[in-house]
Amino acid sequence: MKNKKFYHYTPAFRISEMLESEEIKPAVIGLGKNEKPVTWISSNPFWENTATKMMNTEKGLIQLTFNQQVQYFGCARIEVKPENLIPWTSLKHQAKIDKKKAKDLVEKGKKMGGNPNEWHGSLSPININDWIKIEVYNNGVWMTIRKF
Repeated sequence: MKNKKFYHYTPAFRISEMLESEEIKPAVIGLGKNEKPVTWISSNPFWENTATKMMNTEKGLIQLTFNQQVQYFGCARIEVKPENLIPWTSLKHQAKIDKKKAKDLVEKGKKMGGNPNEWHGSLSPININDWIKIEVYNNGVWMTIRKF
């Protein structure tokens, strides 16, 4: 994990709530029976494609492109310290994600342009003390809005 940077990618509007709570909370939606929530982190240096949202339109539910994500929700990321991050290969076991669901996550993630080798996480919230900086995507570049 040396020389890599690790980010929590999120819609820009969520940054204020994370700052207020002083932590990045684990995802709790869609958990399996014994599954533990995960705080998702990516080593992708530009954008974690699996963080791109879906949107309900007159044509039904659609997967947004990165540019649509920027337009409708904004894009932000929090760079975090690598200590205590678990790579996907171990994380799926430690979080007790069942084998079928883990396989489905990889397949869906790859279809979205994600790379499981870039997936990391924590089984705990990531506290503000482990944040390095917050950036927002604006006019084609990542701009630092706060350093820690």
